[in-house]
Amino acid sequence: MRLVTRTAKPGSLETNAAAWTKELMDLLQKGTAFDDIPKSLLNRYRKTDVQVSLRSMYQRKCCYCENLIGISDYEHIDHLKPKSLRQFHQLTFEWSNLHWSCQRCNQKKGNKWDDVNPILDPTVDDPEEHLEFDITTCKIRPKNGSLRGRTTIEHTNLNRESLVDARIKVRDKLRNIILRYKKAQSAEAKEMCEEDLLPYLQQSETISYTLLVRQILRQYGLL
Repeated sequence: MRLVTRTAKPGSLETNAAAWTKELMDLLQKGTAFDDIPKSLLNRYRKTDVQVSLRSMYQRKCCYCENLIGISDYEHIDHLKPKSLRQFHQLTFEWSNLHWSCQRCNQKKGNKWDDVNPILDPTVDDPEEHLEFDITTCKIRPKNGSLRGRTTIEHTNLNRESLVDARIKVRDKLRNIILRYKKAQSAEAKEMCEEDLLPYLQQSETISYTLLVRQILRQYGLL
């Protein structure tokens, strides 16, 4: 999980979100149950420009686990504050409540919500203040006992086995590059290692698990 800057509201939401929200809330006020609201209304936020904006904003990575998605996993538009909960119905089309998520995190999170210690919002909260890794196991844990960090880990199952295994591979690959860089004797060898390191240092779109990568780079004095 990493801090990102939310981009400008997509045109479809800028133009229509207020009217869509009014239509939804009018139906609810008339006694229609949320589960009975037509999907054709509830899913209006699934516009191409919304998808493109979220995909770009999160560099094609899940906002929670930072897995690259859209290749071996389905892309989901996630409502951080679950739209199915009564107190958040009005946020169904709210741009600030929409995020890019992988299928596993999205399904695990479901409609979970903690009013006291809510899940982190990566466009508002800096995850590095709440989360950290045990580099040995590559499991994520609350930083300094952060309760919001704990909520985030539990609600999206950020220590599932497949995810931990993938992090270990990234850790080992990065460590190998760093050790080669530090042992390089010639300018040519050092330059080759620097090229390999650059995507990690720049937090490239091709690099997953930014929080873990940054922690390892700091460990070796490279950040």
